[in-house]
Formats: sequence, structure tokens, C-alpha cells
Amino acid sequence: MPNRHHFLKLLDKRIEQNEAFFLCFIDIDDFKIINEEYGAHAADMLLKHFSQLLMEFIDSDDMLIRLYGDTFVILFESGKNKEYIDILLTKLATLVIENPLHYSNEDIIKFSATDILLGYPSDITSSKNTLQLAQKLLKRKKIDKKKLLQS
Repeated sequence: MPNRHHFLKLLDKRIEQNEAFFLCFIDIDDFKIINEEYGAHAADMLLKHFSQLLMEFIDSDDMLIRLYGDTFVILFESGKNKEYIDILLTKLATLVIENPLHYSNEDIIKFSATDILLGYPSDITSSKNTLQLAQKLLKRKKIDKKKLLQS
């Protein structure tokens, strides 16, 4: 799976080509807590499990990238519109809920993920700005999700 370095090079190339595309940043919720509660091996298994779910989910012309830690990016190729991708992301949320990690006979790890969608050229200006914006928006969305769950 491509990594952050590959992603940044690819993103700069896509911006130079000046063709519309979408990026979906996806971050596993409370990954640190899962790591602390179940241990590093379980956290690694969760990353693999989530990666497999994402690989089975995306189309063959899309690309999955592990950006860092528990954050992934899907590059949706041109030709897909925002409404279509929003429907896909709703299906992905359901897929995650329906497929917890069966870590052991006793441990079934339920998890969720937070996603944000950025489009070029509307949201994306450079690779550096895109990463900063994505981190900021993911953090804000996670805070909003927690507030909603607490109320």
C-alpha cells in the first residue's frame, strides 16, 4: 500500500495535471484507546483488518493510501461526483459497523471511523495545505461526533 511520501508526490502530480478528483481522509476513532486497552498487536491487527475492508470497498481505479498511523486516504479518480462518493462513504460506515475485528474468541473489537472529503480544485491547493486542512477537519469532525454522542 502506498505511503505518505508516495501520496505527496502523487498529489502534486495530480494538481499539476489540473483534473478534478476527490480525496477521502479516513481516521479510525479512538485508535489510541484500542491500542492501550488491547495492546499493540491488536491495534496492528485492526489496521490490517480496516485496510482489507477499505481495499474490498474501493473500485479498481481508485487508490488506497496509508497516510500515517491510523489515517488512510482514498483517491477517487475523476468521473466520480461528490453525491456518488457521499453515498459510498455512508455504505463504508455501515460496512465498518457490521465488520468488527474478531481479535480472539473473547475479544471482538468494535470500531468506527471518521472521514472527510476534499475535492480538487475547490478544496485542494497544494499537498502541504491539503494535509493541514485534512488534519484540522478530521479533528473538528471527531470533536463534533463526541459532543453528539454525549448529548
